Formats: sequence, structure tokens, C-alpha cells
Amino acid sequence: MRHYKVSALLPGVCALVVNSAALGRGVVTKSNVRHTYANLYAIIGARSGVGKSVVFDELAAPIIEFQEEALKEFAAEQKPRAEAELKLLDQEIHELTKARRGAGKIEIDEDNRHERLCELFQQKAILEDELQFTSRLYCVDFTSEALGILLANNGEQMAVLTDEGGLPLHNMLGRYTKGEITDDVLLCKAKTVNSTTVDRVSRPPIVLHRPCVTMLLLVQPDLLQKAFSNERLLVGGLLARCLAADSKMELQYEDEKTLPEVDPGIMARWNQHIRSLIKKFRFAKEPCWIAVGEGVKELSRKFHNEIVDQIRDSLCDISSFATRWVERAWETALNLHAGHYGDECYREPISSKTFSDAIRIARFFADRQLEVLQRPRIKALDEQRDRLKEIFAQTGEKLITVRDLHRRHGFDREQVFSSVKNHPDLFGIVEQRPPHGGRKSILVFLKSNPPPGVRKSTTRGD
Repeated sequence: MRHYKVSALLPGVCALVVNSAALGRGVVTKSNVRHTYANLYAIIGARSGVGKSVVFDELAAPIIEFQEEALKEFAAEQKPRAEAELKLLDQEIHELTKARRGAGKIEIDEDNRHERLCELFQQKAILEDELQFTSRLYCVDFTSEALGILLANNGEQMAVLTDEGGLPLHNMLGRYTKGEITDDVLLCKAKTVNSTTVDRVSRPPIVLHRPCVTMLLLVQPDLLQKAFSNERLLVGGLLARCLAADSKMELQYEDEKTLPEVDPGIMARWNQHIRSLIKKFRFAKEPCWIAVGEGVKELSRKFHNEIVDQIRDSLCDISSFATRWVERAWETALNLHAGHYGDECYREPISSKTFSDAIRIARFFADRQLEVLQRPRIKALDEQRDRLKEIFAQTGEKLITVRDLHRRHGFDREQVFSSVKNHPDLFGIVEQRPPHGGRKSILVFLKSNPPPGVRKSTTRGD
């Protein structure tokens, strides 16, 4: 922050996500509801020239250097053997497919030859993927197919880290499908470490049992808004799984306190910390369980219940986002815990102090997420208002039950309540029991045509 004159948001997010990438699937804890891993997704908006690339480069350096070393080792030892095996496969395929004398005659071993060719082509495809995608810790651009191959060849763990996140974000928005289909299903599955299958056009599908992806995309602010204006990404759940914020950073003046270089001692310790996490956890066959200390579950419950109250009130229209804020707190707590204890973090439980800090960070990003969501929220609410008014016009402005709005017009309960709550001058809700008893109905009405017994009013309380 002192050297590059940036706010805490940018280096803070970079440090958290790089720490997360070093852990991979190597640590896990039991949160209040499920198993939680430390992998984070973040999409941060920042204009060009404000320092995002230099900050990213400083904090991602340990992973970049580690991958370069792994690739050099692969090129020196494993690659020559794989290339030699590929040559032998090509030679055998050539022998089996070259023209033969009497080709018109049916040979006795024709079925065996065909089966052997299939095996050889499958082995060749696997070797080609290994040569292209092995020894990788991170990538900067991807499609689901390419990311699936990377995961399959790297222990089903991968990080997507880039300070120029426009290209992968455009891919997610459907660059190769003309925007008709978003490319986000694999990322959703890999965020929660759930099994999935990646279909490929010319090769067999890739079956992933426990895929785990960490992601950091630094993008232009307008692209961040574009992503949050995409209905499919909003509904599909990818953006709800992300720490998202517009950094609103501006270019700063230099002064006499501007440091000539980043403290080399700090960066050396950071490098050592990340490398130790990679060696201990990123390549572990099974994750290490992190225990939970006294008071943590209670803090989590309080935070969860607070969010439930907000969803039932002002956040009912974006409940799919708010319900995941507790998950972000648990993931952040795992990273703070590993940041504090390093590769010995599995020996200590997560403390209530660490979890309190994680909740503070989760609240911060919840507020930033609401800022980014403001424009699409207003648009969605306006569309719901217009659609509801149209339905009333079609029915002669009569009362409509919430059940009928869902069954006949596709409005879910949350959409109805958010429309009424956000447009109290237009709509109202009343409960009504049938004259002959039975289950109560929830009725929606126009304030200009209220049911008997309900006064005309434009206040929220009626």
C-alpha cells in the first residue's frame, strides 16, 4: 500500500486469493452446514494505470515462479519420455493403418486390429493432453474444455489468476456461443468441489470427481458491470460465489514518503509462506481437516440469522447472493488461519478472533457486492413492476393470489414480495381466509383498487 499508493482492497484480495491458490483442496473444515474448502473466487474492477498489474505481479510471484520451476523440471525429465512414447504410438498406428496386400480380403485379425487402433488413439490423446497441460498450478485464460483438461492432469486442482481478466470473463459470458450460453457450469461445480463431467467435441468426456478451482480476475469496471448485468450469470450462481467489488481506485500523486521499492524482507517472507503452503497442501492426496475452536459456530449462527432477517426484508430479491455470505466468511477464515499459522495450520483450530475477522471481511464484500448489484436490481424491479401492472390490467385490476401469480404467470414468491415492498405506492398484500374456512390465501392488489376493508394508502405499513 505504501509503495504503490493503493487502497487495502487490491493487495488484500490478491493476497487472500494467492494464499487460497496455494492451499488448493488441501485444507477443509466443517462449517455450520457443510464441508468448506479454502478456494476463493474474486472479480475486482480496477481502471488501467492505477497499479493493479504491479500489485498482482508482486503477490502472485511465488506461484508464477513455482510453476516455471515445475515446467522446467517437466521439460527436462518427463517430457522426453512422453514424447518418445508418443513416437512409438505413432509408429504402431502407422503400421496398423498402412495399406496391405490383398486389402480387399477379410483378414482373420481385423476385429483385433480395430480394437488395438482404438486403444492406441486413446493413449495418444492422453499423452498429448499431458504434454500440453501437465505441471500447471495456474492459468490465465480458459474455456470449460481447456480447464477440464488442466484439472484432469493436475490432481483436479487449478487456479485462474490474471490481472487482465477480460478474456476469461468474456468466455464465461459466452464468447464462443454468441452470448447464447454462458460458460460457467464447471466453475460453479469446482467452487464447491462437486463432481462433474466436461463434454468434448472430438474426444471422450472428462469425468472430474473433486474439481477445485481458485479464481482471481482483475477487470475493467465496465466489464464488471457487464457481468453483473448478465441474467444467466446472475441466476446460475457463479457471481453469487464471488467476492466482487469495484475498487474505484484512481491514480495517486507521489510524494517524499513514496517508498523506492517494496520491502524485500516482507516479500521474501511472503514468497516462503506461499511456497510452503504449495508443498504441504497443494499436492496433498487428501485434505487436512482444520478443527473449529470454541465460539466459532455461535458467531456463524448469529451471522447467518442476521442475513436471514435481511433476506426477509430488504434483500428478498437477491437472496441467492445473500445466502452465500456465510460461506464466504468460512472460506476467508480458512485463509486467514493458514495465513497466520502457515504450513502448521492443521495443528490449530480456527479461533473466534479469526472468524470474527473473516465476518468483517465478508461484510465488506457484501456491501461492495450490493453496490455492483444496484443497477441490475433496479432494472429487475422495474421489469417486475411493469409485468405485474400488465397482469392486473389483463384481469380487470382484480385481486390475485400469490399462488396464481406463480402458477399462471411465472412469478415466484420472492419476486412478488419484493415488488410489493419496493413499490408500496402501487401494490399491497393482504391475507384472507375463505368464508367457509380452510387455508389462508395471500392476495396482491392495486392500491388504486383495494379490497373491502383495506383503506387506500401509499404507506408501507398498511
